[in-house]
This record gives sequence, structure tokens and C-alpha cells, in this order.
Amino acid sequence: MAFLTFLAVFLVCGVLLPVKGRDAEVETGASPRGPLSWLLPSWGGWRKRCPWGEVYKECQSSSCVENKCHQVGLRRRRACTLDCVNGCFCMRHLYRNKKGKCVLPWRCRTSGINRLRPSRPSVEPEEH
Repeated sequence: MAFLTFLAVFLVCGVLLPVKGRDAEVETGASPRGPLSWLLPSWGGWRKRCPWGEVYKECQSSSCVENKCHQVGLRRRRACTLDCVNGCFCMRHLYRNKKGKCVLPWRCRTSGINRLRPSRPSVEPEEH
């Protein structure tokens, strides 16, 4: 009797749940994973590893989720889109450079008006 119970649980978990999971992936457009991916935990873990300086985020606006090097020195807020993107994004206070790496702001190579410049003291002419 215990064998039949084990067999029934195995069939339900081994066959029916993965089929249901595949339907959900097709509906959401998620990329297919391995046949045993439903066994892996969905809370962080080893499936969502990101390179140094990046963190995995779910359902973030693609235009506002991270800073880019060309934005260094800009003070204004940017408009955010209402899309929903999952993936690895630069951690707070890091900027994505043209090579796709997350770097500290002073490692960004920028040009023009948004370049970080040290402030210079103003020099006033002496009056005689």
C-alpha cells in the first residue's frame, strides 16, 4: 500500500506539475529551462546569479532600473516606462558603461556637459 501511495505522489509531482509549469512558461514568454527546473527554489538561490556589482530584480522598469555612465553628473529625474523586465541590473550607486559592466561613477568615461569636474574657486580681481 505504501508503494502505491509513493507511486501516485511521484506521478503527480513528476508528470502533472511540470506540464502545468510548461504552460505557464509559454503564456508568460519565459525561456525554457531544464526538465527538473520546477524542483529548484524560486527564491534567489543559484539560478539567479549575477556578475559583480549587479543584483537580480524582478518586474522593473527597463528605463529606470539602473544608472548609465552617460547620466553621471545629471541632476534631473528621467521618465520611466511601464514595462516589466526581470534580470541582473547594476547595484545602487553603480553605473553601466558602454562595455556592459557596472562601475563606480569615476570609472565612467564621459565627455561633454555631464563630465564630473572638480569645483574651482572663483577668483575675483583685486580692487586698488
